[in-house]
Amino acid sequence: MLKRLTAGQPTSSLRVLADLVTPVKDYRRGQMRTYTTSSALDRLVDTARADSTAIRTFGTEVHRYLARPAAGRDDAALRAILVTWRDNHHLLEPILTASPLGAEARPLSRDLALLGALGLEALDAIQAGRQAPASWADQARQTVEIARKPRAEVELAIVAPVAKLVLAAAQLDQLKSVPPEQWNRRLDEQLKPPAGPRGEH
Repeated sequence: MLKRLTAGQPTSSLRVLADLVTPVKDYRRGQMRTYTTSSALDRLVDTARADSTAIRTFGTEVHRYLARPAAGRDDAALRAILVTWRDNHHLLEPILTASPLGAEARPLSRDLALLGALGLEALDAIQAGRQAPASWADQARQTVEIARKPRAEVELAIVAPVAKLVLAAAQLDQLKSVPPEQWNRRLDEQLKPPAGPRGEH
């Protein structure tokens, strides 16, 4: 399947992206595109899984990193992941551009690169113990919200943990006043999506 999306080119950079996306919910997928029994299953969404090791690993690493005391925070594992994301678009973009089937994934690849760069900037601030400027935080939130939008019937499933790193960098001075083991709970509460209207029973 990935070979078809890359028109026969190497698939390793596309695999990086494919492992980080999940399909939109079934009812939303039908709203975004009309499907019939003869529709070909040869798009990125058809390779996407509801969950993957890469998605779980990144979320777990972010949680562990933020829960550690400042002196014990080792960002090497997170930084390696984020560097891969940041640099992957440079490898993948020309392949997708040349592939009729893969072209729709280009915006997702670009968004992943931006999230990788953003996560690295957040790590820089946290590791240095210096709260990120408000102007950076505002721009970072815009980048996160753009990356959160579904494209090509899939969603980047690692937006939430990147958003948590961004929020931690933006609120570092406040977080320093509470034990590190409480950081994740505080950040998760702020990032929790608002509850929708309650249905009638």
